Amino acid sequence: MNNRIYFFLSIFLTLFVFACSKDYDANYDKSNPIDGKSGSTARMVTKGNYLYVVDNSTLKVYDISNPSNPAFLNTANVGMDIETIYPFGEHLFIGSMSGMYVYGLQNPAQPNFISNFTHISACDPVVANEDFAFITLHSSNQCGRWVTTNGQIDIVNIQNINSPYLVKSQFTDTNPFGLDLKDTLLFVCHGTAGLKLYDTRLLTDPYNQSNVVVGGFQQSGFTANDVILWQDKVYVIGDNGFYQLEYNNVTGFNLISTLAIK
Repeated sequence: MNNRIYFFLSIFLTLFVFACSKDYDANYDKSNPIDGKSGSTARMVTKGNYLYVVDNSTLKVYDISNPSNPAFLNTANVGMDIETIYPFGEHLFIGSMSGMYVYGLQNPAQPNFISNFTHISACDPVVANEDFAFITLHSSNQCGRWVTTNGQIDIVNIQNINSPYLVKSQFTDTNPFGLDLKDTLLFVCHGTAGLKLYDTRLLTDPYNQSNVVVGGFQQSGFTANDVILWQDKVYVIGDNGFYQLEYNNVTGFNLISTLAIK
């Protein structure tokens, strides 16, 4: 595990602990657990009383209803080159180098395969809302073959979760990495090109290929690899540190603090 992924994992765990401890009660309510919050490049997520972890080919499920004694439940074979996992509603969206897999949580202890969407071989964090999944594709030495562009955002219609289909591919000037959603805004990390805001109403319009970026944040030394939206804050992990930002629709971004790593 490289330093960047390890550091991001520590941030994910910190946010999860904060969420669970904010209204802590010694009598832990197993019937009303608090979901964790993770970024799009995470390899583990919490939902309810369960922890879901992906490795290169499998999905593992743990019961965490007793926090002091988590229990392994089962393993599901997903596919090859699995990279990320993202929960939304009653589904898990699992990203691989070759596509997106959707698993259902009707039985949260034993997620079931529902559908998949295939794309070119590339690294692909994914987030979703009720209607669409957004997948960023970027090239690197670890991501297999690639097309002759810097990157793209695939917009996938998931209104029928059993049959997802591509609405369009939005090509980007620089490689996109991690991403997160808030209302009609898609926050996308672009490495040294910073954090960019996309209007999802324009992104999901199959006939619109331009003017989709409506804002962003960049400054000297700032890189953006993954992002978490938590309450009214924007948390960004970069090559050299962790950034805490505020975002306002009117005034844009305000840098609150930076935690540098060496």
